Amino acid sequence: MEAVAHSDLAWIETNIFAVACTFSGCHANASDLGKIDLRAGMSHGHLVGISSVADPTRILVVPNDIHASYLMLSLRDFPPEMATPPAMAPSVGYMPQGAPTLCCQKLDAIERWIMAGAPAQ
Repeated sequence: MEAVAHSDLAWIETNIFAVACTFSGCHANASDLGKIDLRAGMSHGHLVGISSVADPTRILVVPNDIHASYLMLSLRDFPPEMATPPAMAPSVGYMPQGAPTLCCQKLDAIERWIMAGAPAQ
């Protein structure tokens, strides 16, 4: 429930990425299986304006545009047909792999961050 009051990347890194993404060799650094470093202080440079390794035609985070942000599709925030442009399900599977889908409050916090322009702070 704490997520409803946040849209800042520092909170997202600490309370979402560190808990659900940076373990088991997934996203703890850019050389991990996921090829995206989601550690505190690193995630912005690996997400915003960056093409997805899984689908190079998609940008991971497009500031101010949730439906164009492949990160949100990958997190099951919306179905592939609602992506801009419409997409297929991620070929590598939905994130976080091997774990439950993020709760709507955490997804909303990430959405608010993207809609605020995906600032580094």
